[in-house]
Amino acid sequence: DSIIAMLLVSQWCQYKELNDYTTSDTYRIHRRQFDMYAADILDLCYDDNKENTIKFLHEKSILYHDQQSLVLIDDLCSKTLVSTDCMQSYMNTKWYGTEFHQNKNFIWEILICLVCICPILLFIPIIHNRIFQRNKFDTNGYNFWSKITNKFELFNRFYHGNAVIRFHYNMASYTAFLILFSYTILFDYFPLNIYKEKRSNIYRLPIPLTEIILHIFLASIALEEIRQVFLHVKSALIKSPYWKKLSEVNRHRNTIWSFYRNDPWNVLDFVAFTLWIVGFITRFIVRDHAFEVSKICMSIDLCLWYMRCLHVFLASERLGPKLLMIFHTVQNSCCLEEMNYIIFR
Repeated sequence: DSIIAMLLVSQWCQYKELNDYTTSDTYRIHRRQFDMYAADILDLCYDDNKENTIKFLHEKSILYHDQQSLVLIDDLCSKTLVSTDCMQSYMNTKWYGTEFHQNKNFIWEILICLVCICPILLFIPIIHNRIFQRNKFDTNGYNFWSKITNKFELFNRFYHGNAVIRFHYNMASYTAFLILFSYTILFDYFPLNIYKEKRSNIYRLPIPLTEIILHIFLASIALEEIRQVFLHVKSALIKSPYWKKLSEVNRHRNTIWSFYRNDPWNVLDFVAFTLWIVGFITRFIVRDHAFEVSKICMSIDLCLWYMRCLHVFLASERLGPKLLMIFHTVQNSCCLEEMNYIIFR
């Protein structure tokens, strides 16, 4: 409860910092202090008992109306709290799973990519022992391998128990999507087949087959975006501050508008989907100008999706920090150029 109390005070200071501009600096200092206090307590608890501290992150507080430490830390987005040993251990477990080796290297990542491409490799004993922990007994002392009675359970533990596997598949599917999009725009984007000619060696096909697959790709991404918006709205009550829950007033950030306001990448997604819808609708209008508008919209949409891939690769352990450094460098360079333009104009 002491950690949750510190997090609630820090959340309140963050709220005042964003809404009270006259005293924002003071509240910012207080917020950082309480973040540091909560991080120190969390590290002390983690050093004393690691397993119980990890479990504590999911427990609901009775004193503070079912508040959870993990939800509050996620809402604060504090670097001080995220950099604690407890949170780093928790995030490593979520990312790599509980069964993967902790000593990861470049060969390990190549092996994971190969298994993602060819799942049959999981049955090779050497690869199996390298991917999963060599300890064949769990903490209770029972035979671990005796629990694997179903041959599909091995694949279930590999593909659904670790976020890093899903990340590799997302990278592969996104790369395939960009390649397909580029090929379609450059070589296989023709006017609507109203004369019943061949498209992709198929008679009476209105649009090429590659374009149909491309629209299926884009529709699936749009459905995923709608799901994220729904989850954001659904979590409004969970992430609402403690004092706002008592007054039954929802924060503005928990609306659909805040989903796009708080993350510029979501704005980029919205613009990309808008261009796709415009390009898709004008695609079926049998006019030369309409087809030109459709191809221009789809071409701009392709450029936006290439920009969007940077956000996907931010989760990469090696590429992510470099992309952040480049982003901040370019941002500072733009600010410097604007200042020089204002001064020497």
